Amino acid sequence: MFLFIYQICFFCLIPVFFLNLLIKGAKQKLYLSKISNRIGLGFKKRNNPILIHAVSLGEVFGIKNFVKTLEGDNEIIISVSTATGLQKAQELYGHKHQVIFLPWDFFIFINLFFRFLDIKLILLFETEIWPYLIYRANKLNIPIILLNGRLSKRSASLYKQTRLLMTPIFKKMDKLFVQSDKHLERFCNLGVDTTKIEVVGSVKYDIEPAEETPLEKKLPNKFILAASTHKGEEEIVLNAYKIFQQNNPSHPNVKLVICPRHPERANSVKSLCNEMGFDGKKFSCMEGDSQPEVIIIDRIGLLNTCYMLSSCAFVGGSLINHGGHNLAEPACNKTPIIIGPYTFNFEEMSSEFISSGSAVVVHNQLELGNAFNKLINDENYSSSLIANAVEVFNKNKGSTQRQGSYIMKLLESK
Repeated sequence: MFLFIYQICFFCLIPVFFLNLLIKGAKQKLYLSKISNRIGLGFKKRNNPILIHAVSLGEVFGIKNFVKTLEGDNEIIISVSTATGLQKAQELYGHKHQVIFLPWDFFIFINLFFRFLDIKLILLFETEIWPYLIYRANKLNIPIILLNGRLSKRSASLYKQTRLLMTPIFKKMDKLFVQSDKHLERFCNLGVDTTKIEVVGSVKYDIEPAEETPLEKKLPNKFILAASTHKGEEEIVLNAYKIFQQNNPSHPNVKLVICPRHPERANSVKSLCNEMGFDGKKFSCMEGDSQPEVIIIDRIGLLNTCYMLSSCAFVGGSLINHGGHNLAEPACNKTPIIIGPYTFNFEEMSSEFISSGSAVVVHNQLELGNAFNKLINDENYSSSLIANAVEVFNKNKGSTQRQGSYIMKLLESK
């Protein structure tokens, strides 16, 4: 009954989805590519593939080791929901595997999708719960596994409000691998059978440090990094950098590198730099040995390298109410970490980094500027943060192997 109501509501919203797609497509044409995928069409036939759904950029990186584990004897299809996710997935996996946009969660589109593709296993990464997709897969006896699952307080509250729809859907999933006991408790509170849930930690720790590339030569010798920033944060970061400059007139060569979470925002970030009196340039437009005060990264895939080379890094999405981003990346690359107070998307990870003295928490531009100042000038303090972060990082590795072993055993039994 409630699934039926959900489908009626979804049907009414389809024109809105198309309009939103056209608006986004006007800014980034990738949103308009593979548009037939959105309605369950345009897929290449595959022999009993495994579907791995990774919503956007972070999840596309997160599934990397799962793809390596499974690709030897299996056909794999990687689905995404965003243009940046599609771009990176095509770059990383497109030479071997089909990369698609997951169809919208309407019964006609999902039924067409399953008719085209005889899928044998569905792996959903982190938080992507699509009710009709799961319902239909269950009807077709396709196992559904949640990888690296997490459920923030906000999501748990939303699911609780729609419990009559979501609880039966959760029960149709075969296995839920979750990151911590807190996430296990939240799923259990929604009616999920405890025996289906296993706490395995986070695959975010199962990454490797950046490798040297020729692109490094275009970056400054010494710089502060603002990573995965969102609208509203760049102005705070720039004001903090101004505070740092005023307090450190003897450090004119310490530059600022801003890596927006969405590279298509690079032009607006550059305009903001200019409005605030900074010499800002996009990374792709830099020529020769020119070193502007502020460099805006407008390409996907450079963040890991930026972490490796930076003197310290503010991890964005945390000074606004977005929920923060992955702290394992700077820890892996031995970069001192600064975060804001909003880290609910990575609550256990952030809590562990903070409690172990592995990250500095700031609340405003003054505190951020002071953090830049201390980390640039106090080598012992920076080294202490790095050592603590590396210890946390090494302690938490291995989640991918635990989840991958279960999946391989499941495939062998089929």
